[in-house]
Amino acid sequence: MRRIIQTTMVLIVAKALLNMSAMATTLPVTCKIEFDRAVLPAETAQRAVMKISLVTPEVPAQRERPPVNLAVVLDRSGSMGGDKIVKAREAAIEALRRLGPTDIFSLIAFDHDVETIVPAQAASNTAWIEERIRAIQPRGSTAIFAGVSQGAAELRRNIESRRYVSRIILLSDGQANVGPSTPQELGRLGASLVKEGISVTSVGVGIDYNEDLMTR
Repeated sequence: MRRIIQTTMVLIVAKALLNMSAMATTLPVTCKIEFDRAVLPAETAQRAVMKISLVTPEVPAQRERPPVNLAVVLDRSGSMGGDKIVKAREAAIEALRRLGPTDIFSLIAFDHDVETIVPAQAASNTAWIEERIRAIQPRGSTAIFAGVSQGAAELRRNIESRRYVSRIILLSDGQANVGPSTPQELGRLGASLVKEGISVTSVGVGIDYNEDLMTR
């Protein structure tokens, strides 16, 4: 079940977390878990499909939500080959599609190098941005620290306007091996960004993602 959960969580979690940050509200988020069958035999190895849904409150029609200053930081290292990079690209595109013209979107891709694929801009030229996202291919090693740092740099271009909710979404398997790469070092980076008003949401991709590092 863990394998099924981890390979399907990217889109579910990215959608829910984006809703939460965009709404900037304390309204509750509910978790719904469903199996593909009602009864599972005890003491017998079984393969089951589990669907996990995070249900966020709807934005009231009569109220405008705060605009979002969003940076998606996408791992394109060699370990992200196959289904991982496909799911990560899908999640980045889905996040983009849930933004409006008053929101700001940026996309950073990293392997051993860091590249700003989409500089911070209004989330309106979606066709061009989606084309850039779909062109991302895996290669090289994994510099998570540098990737997140560059994502923060893009957010800082608009962070002085306090009307934005500033957030980084990191899509990675957490196999960091270039630059600062321990959970403690990544945790300190996240803590320093919080002090600037930048929150970081990490989404583990694949069945072998580094849970200790990604939860820091």
